[in-house]
Order: sequence, then C-alpha cells, then structure tokens
Amino acid sequence: MIRYSLGPGQMAVVDSEDAEIEAVSLGSTVALCARDDEHGVAGMAVFAIPKLPQGMDVSQDHPVMGVVSGLPIFIKGLQEAGAQVASLGFWIVGASQFMSAPPDLSLGSQLYSLIKGTLEKNGLKIRNEAVGGVRNRGVSISLKGDGPVIRTGRREEGLS
Repeated sequence: MIRYSLGPGQMAVVDSEDAEIEAVSLGSTVALCARDDEHGVAGMAVFAIPKLPQGMDVSQDHPVMGVVSGLPIFIKGLQEAGAQVASLGFWIVGASQFMSAPPDLSLGSQLYSLIKGTLEKNGLKIRNEAVGGVRNRGVSISLKGDGPVIRTGRREEGLS
C-alpha cells in the first residue's frame, strides 16, 4: 500500500486501489476528500486559510493553502487523473474549535463555510461531513470502502 501523508496546504490525487491519502491531525484546518467511483479516482486537499494574502503566490509544495485559489487547483488535479466533475462525491472533515469564539472569528468555521458554499454554488455533491467540535480529527481516503475513515483519538469510523 502506498500512503500519502498530507499537511496544511497540500493535496494528493490517486487512481490506484493500492494507494491511500491521509491527514493525521487536522485541527482547525479542513480536509476536502473527493472520490469518483465510476472512474476510479480519489483525492484530498487540506485547506489552511480562506484566501492567500495579496501578493503571495501559490507554492508548489502547498498549492491548496487558501480555499479561493486552491479549490480550482484541486478540482483540476482530480480531472487530470480522469475524474468527471458530475460523478465526484465530496466529504468535508475538520474545522475543530479549541477555544470558544464566535463563528465569524473561528478559522475552521470560515474554511468550512467557504468550501461548502463554493461546492453548493457549483452544484457539486457533498456526500457527508464531520466538522466542528473540540476533538481533533484525522482522515484517510482510498478507492476501497464506502468513503473516508475518520480518526478521533483511537476511535475510527467510516464516513459514507
């Protein structure tokens, strides 16, 4: 099994059943998992900020740091691997809140709202989500199973 481990601002796309993508500690960042079962493509992007600061270029090592510039890059990567937008399903994971803060000041809430709103505005299918709360999560996705696997502490559960 080939395993790709992602950090904030990173993404990966696979088209092999022998590959898995994981993000082990999301915190307030948000992982957007995607899968096109019909065409055998899965991917994950870990977003860290809503929008890159003015003048900051997209980094080759962290192409999806910001949602606004990174989401199109992620969708394009899925398509280049053979996914069809119409058959993609998406899962949103992360956005933990470790301190009490109004939703408009919480980074995780901002990321979640922007990602969800953009997907819905473009008619893309959100299959499920595991967001918010105070517990840190990890997530993995592959072409096996029904969807991502969420890890919270020592507990694992599928997110179909």
